[in-house]
Amino acid sequence: MRLAVKGLVVRKGIFQFRRAVPPDLRDCVGKLEWKQSLGLTLDREAEALEKARKLWRSTDQQIDALRRKRAAGQSEFELIKAAERWAQDLELLAGQPGSINEVIEVGSVREALDSQRELMIAAIVGEAEQAFGLDDHGRPQRFTSEQKARLAVLRHGKAPRPEMRLSDARDSYFSNQLEGKPDNAAEAGVKQLIEKMGDVRLSEISRLAVEEWVAWLYHTRGQSQSTIRRRLSTTKAMFNFVNRRHDLGLANPFENQSPPKAAKAPIDRVPFHTSHLKAIDAHLAQETTNRTTARLLTLLKLTGCRPLEIGGLSRGEVYLQASISQIRLQPTEGRSLKTRTSARPIPLLPQAREALEDALKGADSAYVFPPSCRDSSKLSQRLNKAIKSAGVPTSPRLVAYSFRHGMAEALKAAEVPIEVRRSLLGHEEPGASGGYGVEHRPPQRLLKALEVAVPHLGAIDTAVYARGELSEVE
Repeated sequence: MRLAVKGLVVRKGIFQFRRAVPPDLRDCVGKLEWKQSLGLTLDREAEALEKARKLWRSTDQQIDALRRKRAAGQSEFELIKAAERWAQDLELLAGQPGSINEVIEVGSVREALDSQRELMIAAIVGEAEQAFGLDDHGRPQRFTSEQKARLAVLRHGKAPRPEMRLSDARDSYFSNQLEGKPDNAAEAGVKQLIEKMGDVRLSEISRLAVEEWVAWLYHTRGQSQSTIRRRLSTTKAMFNFVNRRHDLGLANPFENQSPPKAAKAPIDRVPFHTSHLKAIDAHLAQETTNRTTARLLTLLKLTGCRPLEIGGLSRGEVYLQASISQIRLQPTEGRSLKTRTSARPIPLLPQAREALEDALKGADSAYVFPPSCRDSSKLSQRLNKAIKSAGVPTSPRLVAYSFRHGMAEALKAAEVPIEVRRSLLGHEEPGASGGYGVEHRPPQRLLKALEVAVPHLGAIDTAVYARGELSEVE
């Protein structure tokens, strides 16, 4: 009867070695399995057995070396998970063959031999003794982080409950729950949480610590109620996800937290007045004005897009050769979209097309604008600085987002049907009927809407503006 040896199979009367590459290493190995014909027929089984054993040991060494290399710089949580995969591959976890003690009879005495798991523990301890020497108690002076993780898994027979840090939670949440898709709100929330608390273990985050973070967002960062509420919502969702996925058994300290009552309400933006737009156009025409900034502002003015939709525009979203030149907004690796209906086509008026063509000439990557334009904070600073330099009065209501409000008002003034306005601005129809029918209108109809709306840009009643919001440009 043929002996069972790991990786040894027969195909068309010839022995082959086949072993699946562990899923976590397929990206660096570059294939799904190791596969090699041994060139031996069935009558040479003994040779095939020995070759298969050697190949299995060789691939064991490759797996171990790759995981050791990957372990450098990994967190405690990542090391524990890697150690669990390593022990599982070697069948050393509780219930696997390598954890079971073989019993033999010597004369009339039954004796239990050390299991493969116990032998592996002894081998790791021996490695540490050789590398670091012994202390006064005859134990290794220290272990590497990887050795500690492997010993913890072997002694428990499974991965102990991991001590996950905020950065681990972020990585797990983004790669699993969000499937690697960019989410600016989630990224900003975790970034500001780590900025205040440090990369602490999740078990160390108390409700009081979250309350202090919320107060810091309000007092130090000057964030509004709506922004703080988004921060709490995304961090709570992340905590719930990793708590459930990794069986952490922790109470969620973000539950039932709310912004300070004194936090300012969201600021209502107002459209730019005709006088503002004239001042901005004059500023953009100056040779000293940064051309990237000028192109961004031109596109915002003539499309009604959100700032980050334009700042994070990729080449793949630009269709200048279509019968009607347009951009087709989609989530990308560098920029997410605010809502499902934000993915939409937007025709380009001649001046907008010209600005985009100029921007593409200077683009040296997959994106139209520089990397800083995909950072919401940096983009806002760039745009609002230019708006202020144009002479628009400093007001939290007169910012880059005012272009979007201006286009919305211009579309209304031009009596563009509401379904066309929603299609251009990426707004979802409210109510149960919102998910029915066609979301986007034909490009010809959208282009016509923009053409009739542009003459109405800036035609806003001066009563809308507070004192001082028109004075510098009138």
